[in-house]
Amino acid sequence: MEPGQPVPREADVVVLRDSKTYTARVDIATKRVVEFGELKGAQSAFLASEMFGADAYIKKDARIIEALRKRGISDLRTVSCSALPVAYRAVPAQATERVGFGSCSRTHGTYHSWGRSVIDEGRARSALYEASVSKLFVPYMDPGNGWNNRAFIDAGEFFAGVGFLKPLKPGLDCPAGATWFDGQTISEDGAPRLTSRLACLFERAPENPAWRHLQGSEVYGRPSRELVLRSAATIGNYDYLLDWRFTPDGALTIAVGATGVIETKSTPMTAAHDAHGGPETGQLVAEGVIGVNHDHYFSYRLDFDVDGTSNSFMLNRMVPQRVDNDPMRKSIWVNQPVVAAREKDAILDIRLDQPSMWMFMNPSIRSSLNYPVAYEVMPGATAKSILSGDDPVQRIGAFSEHQFWVTRYNEAERYAAGTYPTSSDANDGLAVWTKANRTIENTDIVGWYTLGFHHITRAEDWPVMPTMWHEFVIRPFHFFNKNPVLDLPKSLADH
Repeated sequence: MEPGQPVPREADVVVLRDSKTYTARVDIATKRVVEFGELKGAQSAFLASEMFGADAYIKKDARIIEALRKRGISDLRTVSCSALPVAYRAVPAQATERVGFGSCSRTHGTYHSWGRSVIDEGRARSALYEASVSKLFVPYMDPGNGWNNRAFIDAGEFFAGVGFLKPLKPGLDCPAGATWFDGQTISEDGAPRLTSRLACLFERAPENPAWRHLQGSEVYGRPSRELVLRSAATIGNYDYLLDWRFTPDGALTIAVGATGVIETKSTPMTAAHDAHGGPETGQLVAEGVIGVNHDHYFSYRLDFDVDGTSNSFMLNRMVPQRVDNDPMRKSIWVNQPVVAAREKDAILDIRLDQPSMWMFMNPSIRSSLNYPVAYEVMPGATAKSILSGDDPVQRIGAFSEHQFWVTRYNEAERYAAGTYPTSSDANDGLAVWTKANRTIENTDIVGWYTLGFHHITRAEDWPVMPTMWHEFVIRPFHFFNKNPVLDLPKSLADH
């Protein structure tokens, strides 16, 4: 798009009628429906009215009433039931019907139901056209009845209603003097709603030097600062702080802070069986309360445009090399750059014994030292799924099998587990797209980073989990001709 051109505005519309899902695309400027059709092989996300509206008729079922009676529960006013969707196709009826898997909990004096009864030198340059959280996959590790369906593709399975992003609190989530951003969400019938303080922007001093050096008896350097764009998503029991932290050296740190309330189930156990043991699928977090083990996998979609859209993906591989006839050394490592030609060349896992650097570079534009300008993706502490590849859960969340993917740009490919995962047969998403093995050299390409962590619960996670941060960094590599923060103010007071 060129400056001065009108901005195209289109809306994707999902219609649910008689258990069938229809999709449409509407040109807002011309008020015209440009696409419409029935969605085959998948379904729309579940509505809140479907999930929680199931409470009344679940509790009217004679089998449910009898099961609760056997457990000493006759007052159903203390019981809450819901019908949760399952992303993968677990039963044949999901192919044609809206099938929810019911569960009931009793508040029993607890305060939450999750307890289960418990610019470079004045010149504008592009680096990253668009970045977003593409998908979140949270599989639980308890095979018991009522838990074996708990493998959530959150934003793909659940219609957010008022939105997954929730209002931020001044003085807690962000400084009171931050700049605040409102946002619009939609109801189940498409009506817009304005919500205040869905994001904040603030500057902070991390109390770290941007650079320093001791020369003689004098310390030279400059203090750093960060510009933080933050939002907070509340998805069921979990809260996720979502940070985009910009620093003057051209780097971007992308971070997730997980907090909220862990999912638990009751147990007659009051102590672990031995000093180190506990149930295989969870840990005691309090007497009679087991925190169930689970994973979190965020897929970040990173649409790089490093000085333009024609980019390539390069691996700087560090390869050991023997040094012969040298009395001082026997080995070193050398850099072997390799440009990925096709998508399967760029499906990557972190290997500490085979290290590499992941670079998005523009082969047509060179630095003053004749290197291609580039941005590097630097992984942080992360995880990959160790579930079996034929597990229906893993087939839906297949992006979690690898830490990084690169695809050729396709406007329709925006969600790592597919646009409509609910009751699907895993026919969409990264693992499916990359089977085409499209060329990714010197063209418009997209990176997909998996930020993951395994969560074995602990007593300190109860009753509310301390915020646990995970992050990764995108930084310039031969993008500038020298250190871009040499001339920062000498003190934060001078800023």
